[in-house]
Amino acid sequence: MTSRKALSTIRRPGKRFVCCGCRRRLSGQPFASRRRFAVPLVASIAAAVVLGFGGGFATRGTQPPNPRDFGEHLIDEVADYHVVYAREDEHLVEVPAERRDHIEAWLGDRLQRQLHVPDLSAHDLIFRGARLLVVDDRPVGELVYSRPDRPHRPVALCITFGGPGEEALRTEARDGITLALWRRQGYYYVLAGWMDKSALGSLVAELAPELDGG
Repeated sequence: MTSRKALSTIRRPGKRFVCCGCRRRLSGQPFASRRRFAVPLVASIAAAVVLGFGGGFATRGTQPPNPRDFGEHLIDEVADYHVVYAREDEHLVEVPAERRDHIEAWLGDRLQRQLHVPDLSAHDLIFRGARLLVVDDRPVGELVYSRPDRPHRPVALCITFGGPGEEALRTEARDGITLALWRRQGYYYVLAGWMDKSALGSLVAELAPELDGG
């Protein structure tokens, strides 16, 4: 009797330390059956993730951004930038007008085209320099001009990539600024400044042919 109690005392602690293989045999429920439930669950989650991402890419691929939507956003962004930068003196531009050759090469490379800074001195607009903006992940080259007597009322010509086809000139007023937008030969153009619509329209009529030629 004493020996059986001793043997029982020795065996009980042993049940607490069993290997994974022994545990499968002791439990009577093999791990394989648990895996059969786990694998379909993991597979279904993976499939849902793949379909979700795939569906998103497919949707983006079949529904490209509407060019007119981008044009509207571009006008909004240029107006916001213009009001803020107009207050600057030293930091009105990133690259000063003295580096015209560099500006033409730099922005021409970003916009994948030949770019020549238009001369607007006949309109009493002096080239001040340039800066690079970004709208909807697209580079926007901005050429800045101002009149000697109105340094904080600059005129900006912005150029960025557009879709195929053309978009007729339209003008809008935002925050006291008049903006003209048009699209030609794969590029959007925005001219912005404190000018009336007729003066801005005349400037566009002069600039457009020159910009078409690079």
